[in-house]
Amino acid sequence: MMNRFIAVSLLLVLLGMVCPMPVQADVFWTGSASNGEFNDPGNWDVFPVAGDVAHVGTTMPEAYLDADFTNNPLLDLYIGSNNVAVGTGKMTQAGHLLQVSGIFAVSQSDTTAESLYEMTGGTLDVTAGIGQIRVSSYGLGRMTVANSDAPATVNCNALFVPFVGTGAMVLNGNSDADPVVLNVASSFHVGLWGTGVLEINHATVTHDDNWLMVGDGGGGVGTVHMNSGTVTHLGTDTAVGLVVGNAAGIGVWNQNGGTTDLGAVGVWIGRALDGAGTLNLNGGTMVAIHVITDTIATSSTLNFNGGTLKASADSAAFIDSAGGVMQLMVQSGGAVIDSDTFSITIVEVLQEDSGSTGGGLTKLGSGSLALSGAQTYTGLTSVNEGTLKGTGSIAGDVDVASGATIEAGASIGTLTVNGGLDLDGTLLVEYDSSDETIDLLEVVGELVLTNGTFSFSDYGSETMDEGAYVFATYGTLTDTAAEEGLPPGWSVEYGYGGSNQIALVVSDELIPGDTDNNRIVDAVDAAVVASHWGAAADPDDYAFGNINDDTVVDAIDAAIQAAHWGDHTGGESAQGVPEPSTLVMIGSLLAFALWRRRVL
Repeated sequence: MMNRFIAVSLLLVLLGMVCPMPVQADVFWTGSASNGEFNDPGNWDVFPVAGDVAHVGTTMPEAYLDADFTNNPLLDLYIGSNNVAVGTGKMTQAGHLLQVSGIFAVSQSDTTAESLYEMTGGTLDVTAGIGQIRVSSYGLGRMTVANSDAPATVNCNALFVPFVGTGAMVLNGNSDADPVVLNVASSFHVGLWGTGVLEINHATVTHDDNWLMVGDGGGGVGTVHMNSGTVTHLGTDTAVGLVVGNAAGIGVWNQNGGTTDLGAVGVWIGRALDGAGTLNLNGGTMVAIHVITDTIATSSTLNFNGGTLKASADSAAFIDSAGGVMQLMVQSGGAVIDSDTFSITIVEVLQEDSGSTGGGLTKLGSGSLALSGAQTYTGLTSVNEGTLKGTGSIAGDVDVASGATIEAGASIGTLTVNGGLDLDGTLLVEYDSSDETIDLLEVVGELVLTNGTFSFSDYGSETMDEGAYVFATYGTLTDTAAEEGLPPGWSVEYGYGGSNQIALVVSDELIPGDTDNNRIVDAVDAAVVASHWGAAADPDDYAFGNINDDTVVDAIDAAIQAAHWGDHTGGESAQGVPEPSTLVMIGSLLAFALWRRRVL
């Protein structure tokens, strides 16, 4: 058996010497067949086979793929390289399938002329190996993807626009319903060690995981124009995300339309040493768990100009410089912030852009948005949905829509509106019975309460002392508000103290006979007295039926209750003594109690 094994091994070695395994070869486009067909062997010095490195220059006619490539996948494909005579290259893919397992580069050349790859349909798949698309690898490269001839899809493991040099990638779908598709599995860089631009028009872009970097790598400059379609990050690793300006790079993301949905990750505007970033929200929507910067970033600017910033998680630091410096500028298009169902807080101040004023703030989503500090933006603050709350001040007018809520403080606090406030929704007033404090809303201008509601809620767990607690002030007042959540005996006083104040008036006065403290003495209260008739009671056990504070529930308690029978919620009852039929009911209850006591 051993001899047979040795013999077979020697035979395989000899066969390998006579018939060596295929090795990678560099092959070059010549265009000699004069038809431009990428699949025609006559257009190559040696027709490429799977695993070859193909170089395409601008030798006329230019390369054109009009059928699935015969020998997919190539190892590398360079559209323009230093290994072709001219240095630049051009190729068109009008449909069908082209596969590359290693590097697909549009320009790997020192020349200053531009290399170009145009897709008008088909699939470019760069995923079998390391799977990198580089526009360019170095030099000057441009790649356009459209679906004018057929649906167009680009798949890759990593995308660099550029890797080194200058690159531009343009995605042009027909519409959001008929988009081009770009799927990137891992690294996604625009402006890595060079200058890059990515333009997205009616495209569906997905990014599985890892960083999405715009402006990176020691001086890289990157710009993304998100005009329409969707960009979706699918990963759940919150340690990564979208970075605009990283490590001495300069990045700009222009959200002009469409939706950028980062899901479970956030945005860094300026990250690592000397990163500088700008996020312009001009239209469309960006969804993220937060927007932050780095303590060692050079600059960080978020411009609100009509686009929507939407939360994808609760966050106590939804927008936060995290010890660095971030400018939040509200331009004429305004800041639109959607809390969705979450509770979010903006730690930084929303500032007025002196060159583009009056945009205001619009609050969307059923969740809550908390502000802090002196907001300097001008224009109307519209609370369309959910709750706007916080401390500090708002520069202009505030409009709270029906179904929406405004609240001073994140718990107990003071919020100042330096304009007027039109309350069509609810003012949530929290008081803390544990330390006798209450929210305060200060309105410098007109406070309009025509369609509004005051809703009261105890933040503590004790009993408020009797007295008046001012919860709102105003310049002028129009109408009064409905009230909800007021404990029995409490009231709201307008013009409290003869000044422009609204106060919560707390009273600990009890209505004699009102055992359940709802300011109505009725059969429910009589039943309490009857059920405890003759029983020993603590002097202060009012809810037990001991109305006169002695030590027993008896006829004296019943008589006091009868004398105060009626509804006292609007003040003293007009009916001091129950009607005869009511006296019969009370008598029956008392008789029943006495009979039960004798029987027992």
